[in-house]
Amino acid sequence: MLKQLLSSLTQNDVYVQLSENRLCAINVRNGDEYHQIPLVALEKQGSKTLIKAIGADAKTWVKQPGVAVINPFSHPRVLVADFQKAEKVLMHAFQALFATSWFAVSPRVVIQPMEKLEGGLTDIEIRALRELCLGAGAREVVVYVGPVVPWQGFRFDELKARDVSSAPSSP
Repeated sequence: MLKQLLSSLTQNDVYVQLSENRLCAINVRNGDEYHQIPLVALEKQGSKTLIKAIGADAKTWVKQPGVAVINPFSHPRVLVADFQKAEKVLMHAFQALFATSWFAVSPRVVIQPMEKLEGGLTDIEIRALRELCLGAGAREVVVYVGPVVPWQGFRFDELKARDVSSAPSSP
């Protein structure tokens, strides 16, 4: 019983819907949501690049001298255009979802690309999405392609069985 209680306290599942102009992350346990435009405001200071703002707050930096506002998910062919900045945006989303947590959280994540799926995902795209989530702090990642999953009926293990990266690749 203690093992079950500890498991329920540490079992943090996050469902992420990702598109070029919207990042939606949902904490499945309590329904907390993070919805943002995936923008990053960057300022070059010497050899370092500092993140000034993420999400809608980055828009306020658009006209500031020396600050570039980019969308790391904006590319004509693929969903992830700038891996490092995309990782920071996702990390920010996880931190926002678990800001009130008493200890560091490494969630299990189901990430669902919502666009740029013509012809299916390549192994490289699947790996990029998986590595993006792991780098942002996830302990386990499922890349899911299919109908939108209602978070109330979310079952990590069922979606894991439908993980596109576990499907056999065609020659």
